[in-house]
Amino acid sequence: MKLLLGIAYQEEEQEEEAFKVFEEAAAQGSLSALYQKAAYLYDGRGVEKNTKLAIDLMQEVIELAQKGSLTLAGILANYFLI
Repeated sequence: MKLLLGIAYQEEEQEEEAFKVFEEAAAQGSLSALYQKAAYLYDGRGVEKNTKLAIDLMQEVIELAQKGSLTLAGILANYFLI
């Protein structure tokens, strides 16, 4: 549910609110939200740019996806199909 709210904020270009919601959803275990959080940090959208943390989070997404037999492509497909 939080992920969908983040997407709504994103579509309305409310980047700071979207980042906050993605951060909350990521803390609740959403890999799609964790990916979005990393992307926002990497680009500096709605939050101060932090390339190192973004890359670390992307690595975490990949590791978690591998543990769950998911692929990054699957995570992205899940995000875009919601």
